[in-house]
Amino acid sequence: MKSALLPFYIYAEIQINLRGEVMNTIHRKRKNIYCKKILSFAIVFAMVISVLGIKNTEHSYAQSTVQIKDAKTGIIYESDSGNITGKEVLEVTDVNPAYINSLPSYKLTDAQLKNPSAEDMKKILANGRKQISEYVYDGFAKTANNGKFKVFMVHMKRDGKYFIPKGKGKLLIPIPNSWDTSKFHAYIRGLQMSISYPDSIMKIVNRGGQKYFEITDPGQKDTEFSCLNKEFHNNIGMGEVRQKVDTSKLTEGVYEVEPDFIKANTENTGSMAGGTLQSKGYLVVKKDGSKEVYLNFKSMKVSEIEAHMATLWNKTDADVTHFDFVTDKNGALVSNAGFEPNTEFACLKSAKIKLSEDTYDKEEFKYHFKVIPPAMGAGLPFKQIYNDPIDADLVFYNAKKLDNFDVNKIPTHQKSVLRRSIDKAKRLDSSHYSKETYDKLASALADGEKYYDQLDGKDAGTNQEISSAIAKKSEAIEAAIKALKPGEAKTPEELNPKKPEKQPGSKNIQNAKKTNKSQNKNSSKSPKDKKQQPKTGDNMDLALYLGLALLSASTVLVVRNKKNRENNSK
Repeated sequence: MKSALLPFYIYAEIQINLRGEVMNTIHRKRKNIYCKKILSFAIVFAMVISVLGIKNTEHSYAQSTVQIKDAKTGIIYESDSGNITGKEVLEVTDVNPAYINSLPSYKLTDAQLKNPSAEDMKKILANGRKQISEYVYDGFAKTANNGKFKVFMVHMKRDGKYFIPKGKGKLLIPIPNSWDTSKFHAYIRGLQMSISYPDSIMKIVNRGGQKYFEITDPGQKDTEFSCLNKEFHNNIGMGEVRQKVDTSKLTEGVYEVEPDFIKANTENTGSMAGGTLQSKGYLVVKKDGSKEVYLNFKSMKVSEIEAHMATLWNKTDADVTHFDFVTDKNGALVSNAGFEPNTEFACLKSAKIKLSEDTYDKEEFKYHFKVIPPAMGAGLPFKQIYNDPIDADLVFYNAKKLDNFDVNKIPTHQKSVLRRSIDKAKRLDSSHYSKETYDKLASALADGEKYYDQLDGKDAGTNQEISSAIAKKSEAIEAAIKALKPGEAKTPEELNPKKPEKQPGSKNIQNAKKTNKSQNKNSSKSPKDKKQQPKTGDNMDLALYLGLALLSASTVLVVRNKKNRENNSK
């Protein structure tokens, strides 16, 4: 779906060219002029002081601290910059489901996304604002302990107009006494910023026995990262978060768990990949201590795209077994963000993943994962997306041991798995392969189709006999595809056949031609290099946040990633 990212490319190009080049040039010129003026003034001032014998003191020009307090929430803004009078007022917006539902949401056509007018850009930004609030609220609703969280926006007004102070100030948000601050987490998300606690501008302070979450706001010195900037819709979320389960302490058995993905290299910041997870999963701890997790997935709305998980793995891509995919009313697999579902990315519904202790963080209780949500790279080549997965960390909450639970009752292979193998095999041209190897494929294919037809629309569900049969016949087809050998070539193309491409699950197939007109047709030619170095957390942030804020306004990605890199370097 090329068009899915066109607003990003268009808006980013405008912002980068206009803001990045022109504004940087302006800032440099201004800085040079100001520096010269300041230097000249400093020299003159120093000469006057030396002549008059005036002694400089640290607080000669200090202003008295002015506080503005919202009576309803107890939120305080204070500053000694001399730019506020105390007559200003704080406008605090409580972000909740009612507020989110009140925000406008617009549907845009491919043509509008490809060539947005000024009015279209307003609608795109409006969608982004709504999605940011949804993201922050849902993230805390999912991870907060017993509903202990708040999401809100704070703006300042002077004479009825929105106002940003010139100098620095502090936002002080009271923390309820019932919250355990050792489990405290917070972050700020907006069209221009993404900052998570702990950070140099965030801390917990105690004033007169009351604990506050303190945020240092830059004011007009850096409006892009000012919490008070109404234009950028900066949502502040804070709460007492649930504690992660230390899986190393779990004994043999089956556990019902609440899985979630958090951003790589963070303690509690939710990952957008977590939006595709169902709330319940099963963690199996075997007698030898090895572990595997059964996960179920759902779709999530990303701008105008219905986003699905495609695949994921813990240590290697061989760790995952796909159990079920999304299909249409005829049983055919549906495309995932424009990718061909049989040979590239299908929409994953359930899977089993082997967990490796080599990837387990024993201090933060999380497994380092690779995830692929194709919506984040719609329009890019399959090979590029598959070989460059996103980093995210899998955590578990509230592990409940199921005594005497039969692991065989966990749903496994469903008929969509067999349908995928059948449709993949039927795409292959027998003239390209030796008769011996293709005959074996044809036999496995016929056997698989016969069994699929016998199901007569029924799925395996928890029936292990049917599930096992589906797995066996699907594996037979995949093995036959992998074993195919070239036959006698009859055309120039057949003389130099394309090499089979490696798919998720370590199965080699012929690279299928993409048919979706909106999709980039640059197909891959080589298997995934498993020795590829992992992406950094910054890169992950870029890809994930693309799905949220920047599906609406690309500036988010450019500016936010810059800020994240600056924060990580501190």
